[in-house]
This record gives sequence, C-alpha cells and structure tokens, in this order.
Amino acid sequence: MPIKLGFDAETVYRQNIVDKNDVDAVSEWLKEKNLPAYSNEQIIQFLLSCDNVRETTKKTIESYVKIANSSDEIFSNKNVKRIDLQKNLKMCEICVLPERNQEGYVMIFNRMVDTNYQNYEMGPSFTVINMTIESALYDYPASGIILIFDITGLSWKHLTRLRFGLMRLFAHYLQEGLPVKLHKMYIINANPVLDSCIKLMKPFVKKDVIDKMDLYKTDDIDLFYEKCPKRLLPVDYGGEMPCLQTLHKNQIAKFKDLIGYFEDEEKQRKSFNPRIA
Repeated sequence: MPIKLGFDAETVYRQNIVDKNDVDAVSEWLKEKNLPAYSNEQIIQFLLSCDNVRETTKKTIESYVKIANSSDEIFSNKNVKRIDLQKNLKMCEICVLPERNQEGYVMIFNRMVDTNYQNYEMGPSFTVINMTIESALYDYPASGIILIFDITGLSWKHLTRLRFGLMRLFAHYLQEGLPVKLHKMYIINANPVLDSCIKLMKPFVKKDVIDKMDLYKTDDIDLFYEKCPKRLLPVDYGGEMPCLQTLHKNQIAKFKDLIGYFEDEEKQRKSFNPRIA
C-alpha cells in the first residue's frame, strides 16, 4: 500500500521540480515488476536522487529494495524504543540541521559523546544514520544530502569494533540505493585513525564516493567553514542554530513521531516477491 509522506506531490509538480509524467511512468513500471506500490511522494524522492532520469531511478529503487530486505539488522525494526538504538543515541548526538543550504541540500550532523570504544556497535549506528536520513526526507524531498561527522575521540581501539560485512553493505546502500543524492561527507577533527578506516573501505567503496569525503583536521576547521555556511551549524560549532544536544533531543522526538511510518515502510517493502530482471 502506498505510504503518505509529510508533503504533497502536487506541490512538487507546481514547483517544476519533478515531471508528473516521470512519476506516472515509474509507478506503472513498479506494477509490472511486482515491486512495492510506492506513493507518488516516495517516487519523487527517488527521481530527484537520480536527476529525474527514469531508468536510473528504476535501478535505484530495485537496489534499495534488495539491499534493505537483505539486512534486517540495519533496515528493519527502526523503532527508537529499541534498547540498542537507545544505547547508540546516548553514545552519539545526531540530527538533521534545521535549515537546508542554498542549494536545497539537507545536512545531517553526527558526533560521538561517549568515546569508549567498547560501547560502539556498528549495526545500531548504521540504523540510526539511516533513520535520520529518512526523517530528513519525510517532510519534503531534497536535491541532495550532506553528512557531517565530528570524529573527536575516534581511537585505534574503535577499529576492533568494525564489521566489514556491514560496512560493505551500507556502502553499497549509499552508492546504489540511497533515495537522495549524496553530495558531500565532511569529516571534521580528522586524525590518523580515520586514514586507516578509509584504506580499509577502499576495496568496496567507489572512488567517486571516496572523492566526496572532505577531511579537516582540528587546525583546518576554518577551511570547513568555507565549504559549509557557518550560520547553519549548531551554536557550539560557531553557528546560529541551537546547540547539538538540543537538536539531538529534537531528533529523538522526531523518531518517536515516525514510529508508525517506519513500521509501514518495512511492511510495504517486505510484502512482495520481486521479479528482478
């Protein structure tokens, strides 16, 4: 069953962001392929992520469904009341920043507050990041997304908590199935540990994704501000938005509001037998 999002497709059509004919064509194709009956609003998200190219959109939808259905650990039971997700949300602070940049890109900020490597779990961490991306797109489609990570406290011991199977799968999702265009990943307070992480990722992450990573050491933070408008950042990073702790609490409240949506999305995605050509 199609899922209603927080915006109306007609509003998007009137703004000439997406052509209704493209949405209708993809909708008909979904029926032919026995893929989920996505709402026009859901299709709009995928079209925008693919520059409104129908064939690329179709491939992305197929990839998303296959990837998400292959990993319950990351993509299922996205309920903020889960104990492991609550633990992760105490270990990190994550939020959709209140304002988009001038290109219309959504920006997501994430940092560790508990740097004890023993408390880090990769599965719940990926789930929370995915939930945050979905929440960012729920209210209105985005022309792209920017991920900002403050990795202060990342240590060599954190490498012992990496799970390469999950890393490979989530990288595949970001590259092939993400329903929004990944514009940039800004990683601030970078250190040598991150360099090792990137080397470990290179065998299964495409070069164009690696190239989207901009790394800034603590001494280079002013260079980061040249790329990301400072006023759009939390006040504790010199910006004009509320502090990250407050934004994090707001994000948790948003997760609670979307419990029903997350449940419906999972049911929708799993209620069919795909005929992948």
